[in-house]
Amino acid sequence: MGAVEKKLKEMEIKYKRARVEEGGIQVDQLFFHDPDGFMIEICDCDNLPVVPLVGEMARTCSRVNLQILQQQQQLREIVGNPLHLTSMNHVSLICRSVEESIDFYQNVLGFVPIRRPGSFDFDGAWLFGFGIGIHLLQSEDPEKLPKKTEINPKDNHISFQCESMGAVEKKLKEMEIKYKRARVEEGGIHVDQLFFHDPDGFMIEICDCDNLPVVPLVGEMARTCSSVNLQILQQQQQLRVAQQ
Repeated sequence: MGAVEKKLKEMEIKYKRARVEEGGIQVDQLFFHDPDGFMIEICDCDNLPVVPLVGEMARTCSRVNLQILQQQQQLREIVGNPLHLTSMNHVSLICRSVEESIDFYQNVLGFVPIRRPGSFDFDGAWLFGFGIGIHLLQSEDPEKLPKKTEINPKDNHISFQCESMGAVEKKLKEMEIKYKRARVEEGGIHVDQLFFHDPDGFMIEICDCDNLPVVPLVGEMARTCSSVNLQILQQQQQLRVAQQ
C-alpha cells in the first residue's frame, strides 16, 4: 500500500485513506476517482477471509484469486504495473433497498452472501462469487438515486461469462426480467450478449465470450477468457457446494 500511495502522490492524484479491522485483521484502503468520477479503491485485503453466511467454508482472497495473480504477473511483464495491483476485489453499489439487491445478486446471478466487518456503522451487505465481491450500500436518500432508464449496452456495466446463453435467456424470461440481446463478431468468433438491469438500474451483461482471445496491444501473449477464469469457476463450484 505504501508503494501505491507514493505513486498516487507522484501522479498528483487526490485520494482518501481508510482502514477496516475484522477479527484482528487490518485492511488499509485508498480511494480515488478516474477521469469521469468513477470511484476506484485499492486495498491490501489479500488475507481477509471470505466467509459465506451459510456453510463453514472460509477462503482468503489470495487463495481465491491465485489464477488471476498468475495471469496478472504475465501481463505485468508486458505492460507494467505502476500501482502494483494484483487482482480485482469487488464492485461497490449504492442501492435503494439492500434486501431487494441481495435477492437479485443471490437468486438471479448466484452470488453468495458473506460475512461483513462488524465494525461498519452503516447498512449494507457483502456477497461473493466468480472471483469478485459485490458490496451493497444502503442509500441514505433512496429517492434521489437515478431511476431506471432504457437498456443501453454502451452504459456502464459489469459482465459475466456463462455456460449456455440459451439457458440464461430462458431463465430471464421465467423471472420476467427485461433484457436486450446483442452480438459481436471478431475473427470469425461470435459472442452473444444479454443486457439487463439490477433493481437500481445498474447494467449487467452476460455473454459467451469464453473463447474470445485476450490479446494485449503490446507483446504477443494471447489467452482465452476461459483459461484466465478456470480457477474462478472451480472456486465458484466450491462456494455452491458450501451453500447447499
